[in-house]
Amino acid sequence: MSARRLPDAHWPPGWGPEWCDSFVSHERYVSARIVDAFVRLAAVGDWPSWQQGVDRVEAAGVPAVGRPFVVVAAARTFDAFVGEFASPNRFGWAGVSEGLSFYQAWVLQAEPRGGTWIGFQEAARGPLALLQAASRAELTRRWCEAL
Repeated sequence: MSARRLPDAHWPPGWGPEWCDSFVSHERYVSARIVDAFVRLAAVGDWPSWQQGVDRVEAAGVPAVGRPFVVVAAARTFDAFVGEFASPNRFGWAGVSEGLSFYQAWVLQAEPRGGTWIGFQEAARGPLALLQAASRAELTRRWCEAL
């Protein structure tokens, strides 16, 4: 984990490493082309097939800045919205639930040797952010590996 901001991550006002109770950061290289990796990430309805812990996503249409959706994960339901959608490089979204709210910033960059560099950061707030910090770090690491 690191408190260093990802290059090109655009945090909403009041979010980011400086303003959170828990902060997770991962970087990973995948062999998929950047366009393919972004399409998979942006298909929020398909998240349960590759994001461990996500049981269901309710979304209407394709993601767009400001568009709401709902994420059901274990015993928690998150009211969510897209904060940034800049294909194929940036996808950001916020989730809000009782005791836990977060913003996730995904940054994708095409690698000169082929494939894609993925940067992921999550800034979380609330009592559950501190209690679940280690488990969220492991869970989100798995998401990066699965993308």
